[in-house]
Amino acid sequence: MPLAGGSGVGQGWVSGLSWPAKPDVGARGLRAIAANSPGGKFHTIPVPERPMLSTRFSLLLDSIFDGTTFEEVNPPTASSENHPLDVVMVYAFDCTESTLAWSKVDGSIFWLVHEKLTRLVDSCMGYIYPMLTPNNYTSDMKVVDPAESKATGYTAFDWRRLPCTKNMASGLAEAHKMLRNRGNQNGIILFFSDGLLNKGDFFDGTENFKSEVPVHTFTLGGDAYNQGLQAIADNSRGGMFHPVPVPDRPQLSVRFSEILDSLLLGTKTN
Repeated sequence: MPLAGGSGVGQGWVSGLSWPAKPDVGARGLRAIAANSPGGKFHTIPVPERPMLSTRFSLLLDSIFDGTTFEEVNPPTASSENHPLDVVMVYAFDCTESTLAWSKVDGSIFWLVHEKLTRLVDSCMGYIYPMLTPNNYTSDMKVVDPAESKATGYTAFDWRRLPCTKNMASGLAEAHKMLRNRGNQNGIILFFSDGLLNKGDFFDGTENFKSEVPVHTFTLGGDAYNQGLQAIADNSRGGMFHPVPVPDRPQLSVRFSEILDSLLLGTKTN
């Protein structure tokens, strides 16, 4: 139906808001409809299967109706205006042995995040990972040192290895302590899963954990745990589940690098 005072192809008199039912289907037409209205916008996020249960879609509607801030492409993060950013990387899989998941996170993603944080002076970076045999976890956190790189290696600062206990929520509870001890309000958690349904003390309590900071979740391969990763992100303030699997060579992936830039540096990504 044409907008009042206009025609089906002319300029509308009210803001036109358009969504795709499925990704990339009729996107050009929807963009044109929004562009032909004053203040309209084409929202690239597909309407979820269960809109009433989608935190992200609800926030988007809030931004439209209440004038609150919501950026689709650049999800809410703690970073802003080059202020220091504290990041904890959670390896949410068994690291007893060197696996492909371990190689991706520890040998590639860790240093990619480290490199980007060197642009934010006085930023801090930490990590936590479990070894289910013999049921312990390892963690460390320190101010990012621009002189360190994958070639030079990492110098431990507050390195600890302790027994796992119940309700560690896949390391999220410990990650919060690490951020809290740092005392900086500007912090996020990057949560990496091997895509499997992991069990054990370290993973106990994950489904019920409510995060005070954004938790951005990623899968390193399989999709068996995607629902859990979505729930973890939804249970955090401003977090997001990134459903595209982390590439085999993250350091060479322009797309993955752009995603990290958007989360850590506040840049926009397509």
